[in-house]
Amino acid sequence: MKKWMLFSAMIFLGLGLILSGCAQKTGPELQTPKKEAGAQPAAKSGTESQKQAKKGGGYDEHTVVKGECLWRIAGLASVYGDPFQWPLIFDANKDKIKNPDLIYPDQVFSYPLNPATDDVKEARIRAGAAK
Repeated sequence: MKKWMLFSAMIFLGLGLILSGCAQKTGPELQTPKKEAGAQPAAKSGTESQKQAKKGGGYDEHTVVKGECLWRIAGLASVYGDPFQWPLIFDANKDKIKNPDLIYPDQVFSYPLNPATDDVKEARIRAGAAK
């Protein structure tokens, strides 16, 4: 009986992870265009230049890829290296994210580069980290 309960718990945990809001393509309108052979990389747009300028103090950007969720994005070493800081990304992009469990590939989120210590503590508590 204990083995059956353990197996059931593992199934529910797996389903929970699958349905936890990790980015998934939902239709052909979200497919990324394929690169043509011999195509030149696009020149940096104004947003790229602004991104470089913002690195000194304010915000950086991350483009969502298939399979990512806010938890994974915050856990990236290039972002925060701490998944419990995902509320910082959510708060900075409330105009783009209605439900933090539903994000989609090709969405571009900005995130604060050097959040205040109090903001980090609050975000970690909101995300369920131990106090």
